[in-house]
Amino acid sequence: MISENPSANTTDATSEQLHAMLNGASQQLRRDDAPPQSTATEGRVLHADFLPFGRLARRWTPLRHSMARGTSLIEMTVVLVVLLIISFGMAEFSYAFFVKNTLEAAAREGARAGIVSSAVTTDVEPAVAAQLRAAGLQTSATVVDTAKFTLTLSPTNPATMAVGATFQVTVALRRWDGLPAGVRPMSTMLGSGALGYVNPLPGSKSISASATMRKEG
Repeated sequence: MISENPSANTTDATSEQLHAMLNGASQQLRRDDAPPQSTATEGRVLHADFLPFGRLARRWTPLRHSMARGTSLIEMTVVLVVLLIISFGMAEFSYAFFVKNTLEAAAREGARAGIVSSAVTTDVEPAVAAQLRAAGLQTSATVVDTAKFTLTLSPTNPATMAVGATFQVTVALRRWDGLPAGVRPMSTMLGSGALGYVNPLPGSKSISASATMRKEG
């Protein structure tokens, strides 16, 4: 007769219970970590399609993305226009300083030609015209282009001056829009309409320079 061992049966039962508890705990952890798929309300399961404004939200999403793209396009256009105005303005102001320096050099050369003891009126204009032509502002090297520039001498005839008297030469650009449009990108872009009022270099802008020297003996 084979006798049963009570302690062995108790150990097997305890192991089975412990294994079942571990499996249950593991399944509970997996359920807790899983993302919720639905919402329970009063014993009923309501999916996203049946939630308030669920379908409207899904239809609104593409429209919202389209509006965002349109807003970005408008912002880019505004910023691009501002950047272009700034860039063109820098280029045009640089050329304006170049014109100013050229006029100063032309006036200085004209005054220097007029203060020598044997100088006459006809000696001054070629000196001025040569500087203007060298800078590419006109084509003639002997006569000042009166359509673009004005030349003023004081006194008008340096031959009548006494030794030590002052002789002044003034060279002026008549109008800023008298220069080619290629060197005036900002003015060309702004035009003469409503934006033209905010242009710091309007077409009627005049630039002048003077030089004064004493008559030599």
